[in-house]
Amino acid sequence: MFRSIRTKIAVSYALIILLCLLLAGLGAIVLVNRYQRDAVLSRHRAASAAITQQIQALLTLRVRLPQIESRVAQEISRLGMRALLVGPDGVVLADTEEENPLTGQRLRIAFADLSIPRGGAAFRRYVDSAGQHYMLVISPLRPPPEGRAGSGPLPNYLIVAVPEQELQPAWRELARPLITAGLVSLFLSIVVAVLLSRSITRPLIAMTNASAKIAQGNYRQVIPAKGQDEVARLANSFNRMAREVERSRQAQRDFLANVSHDLKTPLTSIQGFSQAMQEGAIHDAQGYRRAAQIINDEAERMGQLIQELLDLARLDVGEAMQERVAIAPGELVQHAAEKLAPLATEAQLELGVSIPQGLPTLYGDEEHLEQALSNLIDNSIKYTPAGGRIEVAVQALSAKGGQIKGGSGILCDLPRLRDGRWVAIQVKDTGAGISQEDLPNVFERFYRADKSRSRTSGSGLGLAIAKEIIEAHGGVIAVSSELGSGSCFAMLLPVRSGNG
Repeated sequence: MFRSIRTKIAVSYALIILLCLLLAGLGAIVLVNRYQRDAVLSRHRAASAAITQQIQALLTLRVRLPQIESRVAQEISRLGMRALLVGPDGVVLADTEEENPLTGQRLRIAFADLSIPRGGAAFRRYVDSAGQHYMLVISPLRPPPEGRAGSGPLPNYLIVAVPEQELQPAWRELARPLITAGLVSLFLSIVVAVLLSRSITRPLIAMTNASAKIAQGNYRQVIPAKGQDEVARLANSFNRMAREVERSRQAQRDFLANVSHDLKTPLTSIQGFSQAMQEGAIHDAQGYRRAAQIINDEAERMGQLIQELLDLARLDVGEAMQERVAIAPGELVQHAAEKLAPLATEAQLELGVSIPQGLPTLYGDEEHLEQALSNLIDNSIKYTPAGGRIEVAVQALSAKGGQIKGGSGILCDLPRLRDGRWVAIQVKDTGAGISQEDLPNVFERFYRADKSRSRTSGSGLGLAIAKEIIEAHGGVIAVSSELGSGSCFAMLLPVRSGNG
């Protein structure tokens, strides 16, 4: 029925306010009616008490009924009320009403069953023969002792009759102003509801439009968010999502471009030298060997790139991790350093290792963790000039409340860690360092901060693979660096049980 959420919110607000107005109006009518009813009955009861005292005085003086009736009629007429004098058998002895008086009629009231407090009055509903509804205020009278009474019957009760219509006019009097106030309030509430619903739904409509534009490929969408409520937080989340989608799409485009470039370069070399060999452009054996060596090197480079891409693909879908086993961190660092020591020697670099005693046992995929550490060491070798030094250190740490304890001589600036025990493996070099602009991007795929500072070409996937492996183990990878002061990479792994 209602297609927009704005209309639904406005209508729901209006219905709620209308319901509240109806309940408040009904409550006001009930309370006012009750108050007016009590006020009218209290006024008649007070008049009945005053007249009762007068009649009682007249009875004490043995005044006859006609004189009592005349006195009551005079007083009642002044007050604008109706009174009846009733005998002990319920017969009306006198009625101040001139039209259709009840004189001589027997009232259908069980006077013997009335419970009237001393000096008080009883209330009874009564319907006369003409169908008129009354509320009766019944006050008892004490006749004089026998022998002192005058001739003729004497009243035992004074009844002040209150017509029901006098007790029920409040809702009629209140109906019109309440309806007017309700309509005005309803109109104002609808206006306010529309304005409120517009303020609530405006960012939702903007998000809907932005989502449609994102689906069409336009990722630069920003939703204005004001305040700290749920809608504002949703808008902020949407903005972050849009930025992440845009970044992801850009990374995907860069990834494809880099893959194409890194595959095209060796393919061009292979194609060129193989064509030269095929067409006889190379005549001597040394030229053949050189061309064959270049073709082999480029094919090996392509194979390494393809293998790293496959590793990344498996890590992305969580299929690369093998069964986790107990790992001694010291042995892991020693083995990785020994494998890369010849490469460091060839680059005229000093490779140092620091392994303390009493390190906790890690549980994970040993092959992949060694691959991650080897990538970090290999990256430092590539970007450290001859005569430099690379230091690999492993330490046991503990984190609590954002504070890191344990471990002496921490090499890197470590990030905030969640509470628990950790093992930190740090690789620090004396290379040229990384600029602050490039630092947040070093773990992106195919990203190279400055190719000119690398002594060898690489795929640009080593740090990305290391990051994926470490995060797959629940760990954190971090980097700190300054231009001219070298770089420091840290892989931090949580200490868990064998099933953790």
